Amino acid sequence: MACIGVSLKAEQTVARLVLAGTEGDPGQSPAGSLAPSSAPPLDLSSDASSAAFLDPSLAPTLAPAIAPSLTASLATCLAACPPGAPIAVLIHGYRFDPGTPDHDPHRLLYAQAPARQSAKLASWTDGLGFGAGPETGLAIGFGWPARAAHLPSLVRLGHTGFAEVYARAGAAGAALAALIAQIAHLAPNRPIDILAHSLGARVALSALPRLGPAAAGAVGRLILLGGAEYAGTARAALAKLAQVGAQGPSSEKGPSSEKGQVRAQGQAQEPAGALQKQAGEEIRAAPEIYSITARQNDVYDALFETFAPRGDALCDQVLSRGVDAPDWFSLQLDAPHLMGWAAARGIALEPAARAVCHWSFYTRPGALALYGRILRDRAAWSVAALRRAPALAAHEPRWTRLSGLPRAAVSVPRPRLRRARGL
Repeated sequence: MACIGVSLKAEQTVARLVLAGTEGDPGQSPAGSLAPSSAPPLDLSSDASSAAFLDPSLAPTLAPAIAPSLTASLATCLAACPPGAPIAVLIHGYRFDPGTPDHDPHRLLYAQAPARQSAKLASWTDGLGFGAGPETGLAIGFGWPARAAHLPSLVRLGHTGFAEVYARAGAAGAALAALIAQIAHLAPNRPIDILAHSLGARVALSALPRLGPAAAGAVGRLILLGGAEYAGTARAALAKLAQVGAQGPSSEKGPSSEKGQVRAQGQAQEPAGALQKQAGEEIRAAPEIYSITARQNDVYDALFETFAPRGDALCDQVLSRGVDAPDWFSLQLDAPHLMGWAAARGIALEPAARAVCHWSFYTRPGALALYGRILRDRAAWSVAALRRAPALAAHEPRWTRLSGLPRAAVSVPRPRLRRARGL
């Protein structure tokens, strides 16, 4: 099958814990409960004592349990995937909710054909090359409640609806971490990739510090489309992931333990991102992260920096400003030179149709095919290989699409201090 669907229900306790710092109802699961959309339910349970310590960037590792029915479905599909076929978790962004049919990502993004036509919709599975046969790989559509009305949120929490969803995205990382751990257990020595749009990037990054050693070593590539998260959160998550990997598999048993041990041993001698081999398998010391940016998204990046809740890092900036990490690569999707570079590699990336658009990361013809190559052609599209391409090394200045400034290419700017605003 092309895609397995997993859905996370909303829990108001999560928003209160993260935004207001209260303990909430200890009987509620801080990660919420998962209900089936197009797959069996994922049942999460956690220690109630962990609930009071949830943090939007680095929450402690929870101890979720996955329902046997989902484990059986995953095992069957993973066993059918031939070696080399990608295993990818897909994560939507803001304004989708599997509990609302008109906004259900399983019907609108993860299905082979969207249930309705819209300029903001496109089939991720079809565009990435996931077909009906197991030889195309396995996509796992992760649904989470990314909708909240502004007025009720202001009355109930004193924050906007977006701030509530932002907090919920951080807590959803616990469910994603449980899913990644189960996949790593069922399919050892297979990279698990993640493709996430907008606030889905926050879900993905929030899962990383919650992974145990074996699961941490299984994460392969993260493709973040217009990532709605702060650079400081990403750096902290990657640092925590490196610490977990260095601990080794002493606390984890199972098929992935040997892989985690190899990764931990190599970190003492190899730099982050170095490749190691064990029994013919290439194992990375850190995941590769592809941050897909666009000048079309500048308005939305600015809105995020204005309204997304901030922690202590008052001068932090959105991911598109750049993250200084060994295996981080920023790619400007609407750069003028990219279409010719992609065409030379057989990808028909059409011109950007609008000056401002948050959904062109996946609705623009050819964009999903480009991400599919990152998932499938591992060597030619590695971070190291793309860094060697001069055509991809320069980015246009922010606001180029709106200000009429010359479109001279410049290097990706380093984050600069700015006065914090927002709710």
